Amino acid sequence: MQASERWPRPCSIPAIFAITADPFLVFTSNICAVMGLRSLYSALAHLLGRFRFLNVALAIVLMLVGLKILATEWLVEWMGHGFTFYFLGVVVLVLALGIAASLLADRVGRRRGGA
Repeated sequence: MQASERWPRPCSIPAIFAITADPFLVFTSNICAVMGLRSLYSALAHLLGRFRFLNVALAIVLMLVGLKILATEWLVEWMGHGFTFYFLGVVVLVLALGIAASLLADRVGRRRGGA
């Protein structure tokens, strides 16, 4: 058994608390994560090799989640209770920018290498 297959593995509990504090959603999302998302991890590991800036985008997303957890009360006061949807949009934007930057860098690299 490899080290990555041993229990306990890192959980997604901080990530789900960034979205909701409902105990039912936290519990069920973590059960689903434990039961069947190994294939998603494998796909993400493959994508990290293809999209070179995706790891930077994921690091930024994790940093944003940490800041959101720390500043939830302030964000609710400032943006209202719908700030979670804005935050989700920012996460999608960061991931899209990471993928777009990777594709653009590959295209520029092929032009310079091929010319």
